[in-house]
Amino acid sequence: MAWLILALLIVVPLVELAILIKVGGAIGLVPTILMLVGMAGLGTVLLRAQGRAALRSAEAALARGAMPIQSAADGAGLFLAGALMLAPGLLTDIVGLVLLVPPVRRAIMGFVFRWLSRRLRVDAIRPGPAGRGRTIEGTFERVEDPTEKPRGHSPWRR
Repeated sequence: MAWLILALLIVVPLVELAILIKVGGAIGLVPTILMLVGMAGLGTVLLRAQGRAALRSAEAALARGAMPIQSAADGAGLFLAGALMLAPGLLTDIVGLVLLVPPVRRAIMGFVFRWLSRRLRVDAIRPGPAGRGRTIEGTFERVEDPTEKPRGHSPWRR
């Protein structure tokens, strides 16, 4: 797994650089830079709008007393899309923009969650009615330890 991550950290920037060189050679430097800035701006606007929608969906699920699993998956997909769009390059921008399309994002995140569920074990404990509203009465007494050194004392001071 570490080799895969290392390969991605080396291969993806090299592919991005090759694509930028080809596109820049075909359409010019200024249009290439404008395209990168435009895609980042479009992604930012879409990410903000869909992030708010995912947050509202999670709040509605919590208000119904349901677990916001779909909203969490949407949030994870949106986080990944945002991270990809922050990386400079056309390939990562395109993949990030594709992740901003809700059906595509849900399909990809569904695949990721199925893949993770085969490899991870997660136990969830839901609090029952016994844990609510229970108060335990009691008293306490502070006891000073006579052998304890006072606070602020340093063994290096005389």
